[in-house]
Amino acid sequence: MLRLFTSACLVLALTSAPALAQTPASTPATEADVQTLLGDWTISGESQMGPFVVALKMAVAEGKPVATLSSEVQAPTEITDITKSGEDLVLTYWFDYEGNSIPSVLTITPKADKFDAYFSFADGAFEMGGVGEKAAAAAQ
Repeated sequence: MLRLFTSACLVLALTSAPALAQTPASTPATEADVQTLLGDWTISGESQMGPFVVALKMAVAEGKPVATLSSEVQAPTEITDITKSGEDLVLTYWFDYEGNSIPSVLTITPKADKFDAYFSFADGAFEMGGVGEKAAAAAQ
């Protein structure tokens, strides 16, 4: 019986290892990781509820990456939980929607002078994707 249990555990470990190896470990993002993304960005795309536009400001404060997200329906939300997973940046935050605190994740995949953006709200209950582009400079 012990031999059967040991064999089953070994098979499980060996078959799980390739799947686990495909998911890069997350590490805290550094200033160098966000260097090309510093500044103001506009993320636009389509969702199940129609088109959307979100403003993203990436900065560094006290040597750590920080971000602010805002839109017509979302008040500015400060984000300090920024990690790197492979080439992706993962911004984890909560925002208030009609008195409810909604867990959210924005995954950014850099693509030359743009980035792919993928939002997941309420642990995947609602998701949407878009493209981030540098925001136009304000007229002086």
